[in-house]
Amino acid sequence: MGAGKSTLARALLKALGAIRGEGAGAGSPTFALAHEYPGGSWGEVAHADLYRLNSEEEIRESGLESLLWERATTVIAEWMSKFPSTLEMLVERPEGRSVWQVTLGFVEGRPDLRNVESRRLV
Repeated sequence: MGAGKSTLARALLKALGAIRGEGAGAGSPTFALAHEYPGGSWGEVAHADLYRLNSEEEIRESGLESLLWERATTVIAEWMSKFPSTLEMLVERPEGRSVWQVTLGFVEGRPDLRNVESRRLV
């Protein structure tokens, strides 16, 4: 927590054209679970925060499964590592998408810096 996931998500949303203008922002979807942004340069963009969910079943019951696989062209999902089966499904059925895993971590003794690792899965 506090590593900068939502800050990174906002930067990606701006780069994709999903949010525009000075002061344009995207709040963390922690309590809403997901926010949708139409008309980005890569189509509809969804930003999901899976932190409050406890099981793969909750992803299906919440309606996020439909958003992740059917409606959104681009998905930014925080805490996806909690759900390896869901991540595996994205990798096995990418349906024309690139799937990337980005990991953020703290740099010991440097609260202003983060380690960022990215890896293309598909």
